[in-house]
Amino acid sequence: MKKLILLSALLIFACSSDDASNEENTNPSNEKLIESVTFSSVQTCLDYSSFRSANTTNCIYNSDNLITSFKTQIYGLECPNDLLYEEQNSTNYIEHFDGYLIASSMGELAQIDLNDNGYIDTFNTNDEDGNIEVTSNIVYDNGYISSINPDDGSSGVNYIYQNGNLIRTEGIGDDRFETVITYTTFENKSKLFHPFFGSLIPHYPVQNYYGKNNTNLPLTKEINRYYEGVLSYTETEYYSYSFDNDGYVTFLEIGTFTDSQNQNIDNSLSEVTLEILYTN
Repeated sequence: MKKLILLSALLIFACSSDDASNEENTNPSNEKLIESVTFSSVQTCLDYSSFRSANTTNCIYNSDNLITSFKTQIYGLECPNDLLYEEQNSTNYIEHFDGYLIASSMGELAQIDLNDNGYIDTFNTNDEDGNIEVTSNIVYDNGYISSINPDDGSSGVNYIYQNGNLIRTEGIGDDRFETVITYTTFENKSKLFHPFFGSLIPHYPVQNYYGKNNTNLPLTKEINRYYEGVLSYTETEYYSYSFDNDGYVTFLEIGTFTDSQNQNIDNSLSEVTLEILYTN
């Protein structure tokens, strides 16, 4: 059976073998819930800037503080004119049951099974016609994602943690890429980032179905790509924050730039600020 899960406004299908409750994903009643993450301003946008973000708006929760619907919008920057454009958007709905979810979006409906801890065990990569090409198995360790392993024999990903924070991801079986993340001392109360999303999407409402979140807010993220064992490309992001009186992030600034060994790119910097609103 195909099971629907939504990532960055695209439909990705997920499936699992276990059938159990979702008690771990219920938020405490005193915890603030994100209502929206939207663009506030663009500070810097040079010729080769590249920034894309999946932003959620109008998040709706039930009485158990579980997400029931949200709208996803994907934006990009058109530089150097500092233009912001909306690429696509969709409204997504989620119904919660013991051991599974029913998700729907853009006319498609599917069931998502959960394991004993309320997490998703697998996700599928589909071709243009919606047919499953590869199923990837998610392995958890103490509630955190520890690896993702495709069933077609292609390279997977290992996840390495320190003090409850994902500090590194790396390709299994080769040195094609690595992601290195450093952290602030600020607690990730807003649950803005999650280890499952290597791009560190600021917020995606179903992220808690992929295990535990990072303990702290990130400071920097560096993606290194290799060619024949030699570093050929680096993409760096850095983050800064403004908080409310309770320690929840209200404004998030993200800067990003690239360094390519094969191209001389000096003007790739982009800096944007996102605003986060809460339901309480």
